[in-house]
Amino acid sequence: MPREQDMKLKSKLQGAGLTILFLIILLLAMAITNSPAVEATEDAPRTSYLVQGQEIGEVVAAVQAVNGVVTHELDVINAVGADLTRAQVNTLQTHPAIDRIMENQDVTLESDLSGHVVMDVFDAPTYSNNNGTIPWTSEWMESGENDGPEQGIIQITEDPNNNQCSSGSCLRIGGENERGRYSIRRSIDLSGATSAQLSVERSFDSETGFYASRGVSIQISPNGSSWYTLAKAYRASGDSGSQARTFDISRYAGPDTQIRFYITKKINGYIYIDNLKVDVTMPEPEVVVEADFGKMVDSGAVHDDSLFGYVSVAVIDTGIYDHDALLYDTWGDLRVWAHHNVFTGQTSEWHPPNSDDHGHGSHLTSIIGNIEENSNGDYNSIAPDAGIISVKAFNNQGQGSYLDIIEAIDWVISNQNRYDIRVMNLSFSATPNSYYWEDPLNQAVMEAWKHDIVVVASAGNKGPDPMTIGVPGNVPYIITVGAMTDNYTPNNPTDDRLTSFSSAGPTVEGFVKPEVVAPGGHIKGIMSAQTTIAEMYPEFHDQGDYFTMSGTSQATAVVSGIVALILDETPWLTPDDVKCRLMATSRPAVAQNGKLAYSVFQQGAGLVNAYDAVNSYATGCANNGLNIYNDLAGVEHYGGLANQQNNDGKYYITGLGGHYKWDQGYAWSEGYAWSDGYAWSDG
Repeated sequence: MPREQDMKLKSKLQGAGLTILFLIILLLAMAITNSPAVEATEDAPRTSYLVQGQEIGEVVAAVQAVNGVVTHELDVINAVGADLTRAQVNTLQTHPAIDRIMENQDVTLESDLSGHVVMDVFDAPTYSNNNGTIPWTSEWMESGENDGPEQGIIQITEDPNNNQCSSGSCLRIGGENERGRYSIRRSIDLSGATSAQLSVERSFDSETGFYASRGVSIQISPNGSSWYTLAKAYRASGDSGSQARTFDISRYAGPDTQIRFYITKKINGYIYIDNLKVDVTMPEPEVVVEADFGKMVDSGAVHDDSLFGYVSVAVIDTGIYDHDALLYDTWGDLRVWAHHNVFTGQTSEWHPPNSDDHGHGSHLTSIIGNIEENSNGDYNSIAPDAGIISVKAFNNQGQGSYLDIIEAIDWVISNQNRYDIRVMNLSFSATPNSYYWEDPLNQAVMEAWKHDIVVVASAGNKGPDPMTIGVPGNVPYIITVGAMTDNYTPNNPTDDRLTSFSSAGPTVEGFVKPEVVAPGGHIKGIMSAQTTIAEMYPEFHDQGDYFTMSGTSQATAVVSGIVALILDETPWLTPDDVKCRLMATSRPAVAQNGKLAYSVFQQGAGLVNAYDAVNSYATGCANNGLNIYNDLAGVEHYGGLANQQNNDGKYYITGLGGHYKWDQGYAWSEGYAWSDGYAWSDG
């Protein structure tokens, strides 16, 4: 009996032991599952991320707990930059202190270096596409048929698989055993051009081949009456590859140069025309640099009143060139109050080292504050006495990221009082991937505006299509700038126009953007010849000190200079009031019939005018209905007044009626502000 009891007791103990062992194993497994992920190997690939929460100390601790590498501490938005593995990201996504994790995003400088180009990539079913920096002077005009761009022997066709059209759509000419005379032509103003090179891509139907008894001629005319054949395409079978041809058409350059595709007799099959481009060389001044952008915005009249913009402007870009015209003001005093490099963390005051091996930042700084004068005695800048705070957040290849730029903005806000920073120039953009209030870069920009820094940002160079405004230009509070050009005739405002690259609104939240436009075509600014840009594009450098560049970047710098003039005259203005005065005194492009020549989604309130803005008394006309404190706190967010009709896709503004054409304009008249918003949602 005792032996039997012993055996039962032993069996119970063994069973209990197995149960305890099982529980220990289970608890260990749970502990491993719930503990921070630790990489099995140090070679696991890491990616740069932005990690955001409610308290930066908790975010840092959370990242370090998973063995992540903190690269940036961004107090302005309670976030850090961190190099993390995929497993570490997965672990952090469940951490209670973490609100958002996003992969670090590239940011693009908004300058266009394509030079003087007339171009049509046939990217929309219309005969009025303008994809270059110089506009066509007419639409494509058909002969032999007149049925528009979407049907007939000649039409614009989509090719989503890029079988014949490298750009996804192109001009198609042909048919099945068609007979007749067909042509299509378009005009360019090449007056004053010293050279012109026409390039075009052509391909044939890969299945049926192509046959034309007398060929398809590409022709050129200096006047629309005398035609000269540059080349002919007769037949091809099984030829599906695109072939590019280039022709020197300099001898045909004139005010009404025309390009024509011409077919006669029998046609069987199709030929596809794509990426038609004319590269134009225009003469440049030889002796004295004439930076005419100031004349277009009337900044000289402000200078005549002894106002030169003695206000500090932070330029977040590629750095600054240590050129005397940038380092000193009109009094001969040093005016680069500080230079900060986010890559090294170093700050230098008053006489910074040459930190710009790229060139973009120096060019923008020159537009804002440059003490050199042109032949008329006018300054080659808008605010020649502006104090410059140069913040390098883009490397020598012009590459930047969210983390570097947010760190730069954080530095500007932290040093606002030390250097009395009133203006911040942001001549770059990134593609929006969220609502404006969710984007971390936008949140940093909004913090700067909340701290009474006037933020001026570029619209972007993705135009002319609607809804192409980039980050941070899509922030409703700030001043977003599009680009216009004097068309190389600074003394003739009647041919001024918007640049085709200038991005257009509305934003996805319905805000009208840009607020204003400013000169951004062929702008001259100081740049060392030993920079990345100058060495890549020597044809735009005068081999002295000046480089010619276009873009909404340059237009943004013009407006930043005007803001400095406004604040020099009335330093007590809030950022909202500065925006109000700029918009209230801008002049929209109108046609001869008095209607807007461009949509408000392209030109906003119109072309800025420095003299009128400085002397304006307007207040309370910008950002009405918006509360930046509630926005940043997440209490409520906002939407604008723009909508899109379902039946035709056109954009309109609620309560105002009508639609706005996307045509070219000729004159500038009085302006009006479009900047009010309404509450988007709570929470």
